[in-house]
Amino acid sequence: MFLKTYTLFASSYYTVDPIVFLIKTSYRLNITKKYNNESIKNGNIFIINPKIYFAVNPYTSINWAIKYQYKNKNRLNGKILSNNESSISYMFGVDYEINSKYNMSFNFEKKNTTDYSISNIDLSLSYKF
Repeated sequence: MFLKTYTLFASSYYTVDPIVFLIKTSYRLNITKKYNNESIKNGNIFIINPKIYFAVNPYTSINWAIKYQYKNKNRLNGKILSNNESSISYMFGVDYEINSKYNMSFNFEKKNTTDYSISNIDLSLSYKF
């Protein structure tokens, strides 16, 4: 059951102070898993994610992004459980450096697929060692 998913990604950025343009692409390869005589194959996933960061001041930045995701069919014992699926997510975030050790982030994501629409809000506090 271990080491059944591999992810390869590449990212690149370009800076024109105070703006950073970032693009990240990734491909997740899901290997077939076997459990109790069942064969489970989750679909492989391709993601492209362009993002723009804007430095409001030395401590605060805001970002906008669009994430396109394409997922292949899921299969159970060779039978199709779900079809190919593509989705687009719209993202917005704010990062604030409280001090040299603490960073606070607020992120919002709105995801639309062919079957559903969902929203996520993420608030995190990070500590640097």
